[in-house]
Amino acid sequence: MWPTLITLILLIPILSLLGSFGTINNETIETWNHLIENQLGEATVNTVGLLIVVGIGTLTLGTSLSYLVATFQFPLRRTLRWALLLPLAFPPYVFSFIFLGFFSPTAKEGTFNQLASWTIHHPFFSLAVVMILCFYPYIYLLGLNAFESQGQQVVEVGRTLGYNRTQCFWKLSL
Repeated sequence: MWPTLITLILLIPILSLLGSFGTINNETIETWNHLIENQLGEATVNTVGLLIVVGIGTLTLGTSLSYLVATFQFPLRRTLRWALLLPLAFPPYVFSFIFLGFFSPTAKEGTFNQLASWTIHHPFFSLAVVMILCFYPYIYLLGLNAFESQGQQVVEVGRTLGYNRTQCFWKLSL
């Protein structure tokens, strides 16, 4: 009884949105024409560009960090293994505010001034950097699990075949 009632209450906004599609007037047509003529092309290009840049950046950063943590021994490795998951604790809008605080032109004199001017003139790449730093932990977790399940044996087999560490990564681990 209660789950059905809660479901119906939650469906009210969706049903009202679906019901509004039947009411098309001149104002709605003008609004859609304006959006299509002036903003849809640029928004589509920006969205596809962000998809490509953030996808490649997230894949590169997450995979490389997970490979380094899973296969190499270095000081503070165990701490870094968990510290690289910290971006999952913050929503992306919090990272955006932190990024703006560090790289805005009103930041303290001498702190990242050249980078601040670059971020103002290149908002697309600034957004891409923030999104990459927010979403790489998902790839990092998957990669860490995969590289640890392979174990060191893959690298050892590659070394016996005459591969260096880079070749072991590209030809065997991936």
